[in-house]
Amino acid sequence: DGELDHFDICVQLYEEIGTAYAGGPLKYQAKEYFVRALLCRCALVTEDNRTDKSAEVEEAFENYFTIDVNMKHTREQEFCEMVIASVEESDIEQFDEAIGFLNELKLLDDWKTHVLLCIKKNFEDIK
Repeated sequence: DGELDHFDICVQLYEEIGTAYAGGPLKYQAKEYFVRALLCRCALVTEDNRTDKSAEVEEAFENYFTIDVNMKHTREQEFCEMVIASVEESDIEQFDEAIGFLNELKLLDDWKTHVLLCIKKNFEDIK
């Protein structure tokens, strides 16, 4: 149910890895860690903290571009924008579209599926 996932700790670790990769020979892999960090941030958004946490997600996302210029104009950027918008608006249909988009790109793995289900559960708790 997400309680043992420690998304706050995961955010920090994924951002550290993404930042380290962005400045070295693995620079094209950095965006994967920023996507993971962003999904963890989204998993921390609930109805009680939606306004503040959504703003934090958006701010972090913008920061990822300053760290990793290779993330701009990518499919991952498009996916992240879809997820952020759906979380901010509590829009389950838009969220499902984002998951479909990720699936079409063949970028959906077991870890992302788990975190996306945790985010989706937060939507369902709102309704």
